Amino acid sequence: MRDLVLPRPWLDRLFREEQGRLRRRLGRWLGCQAAAEDVLQDSFLRLIGSQAATQANDPAAYLARAARHAAADRLRGPSGRPAGQAPLPEDLACDAPLPDAVAEQRERVRRFAAALRALPDKQRAMVVAARLDGQSHAAIAARHGTTPAAVEKAVARALQRLSACLDDDDAPASR
Repeated sequence: MRDLVLPRPWLDRLFREEQGRLRRRLGRWLGCQAAAEDVLQDSFLRLIGSQAATQANDPAAYLARAARHAAADRLRGPSGRPAGQAPLPEDLACDAPLPDAVAEQRERVRRFAAALRALPDKQRAMVVAARLDGQSHAAIAARHGTTPAAVEKAVARALQRLSACLDDDDAPASR
């Protein structure tokens, strides 16, 4: 088998200057010196045919990035999963929401409760009776000594305030 002759002097120089450092780094990442050597050689072979490598401002950084990508490919394996890892059976999937979704929902409930507490007492009582207790506007009106139309308007205004309060909290900060 004939030796591969590097076509560019800069690539030969780059190999001599960077191979030791990259081999050590790849060895730490991959946990195996033999795998590190393979990835290092693959990275240099990729550079031989790469037009972009010859135009790179910093060939050492370009090589390091190529080696990092090759190591990630090696760790992922051909299926996109870490090498040696079999796919999980479907019956093991958990239907529970992710922790960040749970935390986000709890924060939203906390903000809603605070917005509800900020409503005037009478308006808050009407919203709770109408929306949470499921009472009719007529029953709420009789208890508060007002008309069903007034209850409807009070509940609608309260819901708009609650919605605006939650929408303001959900809007990204523009600072």
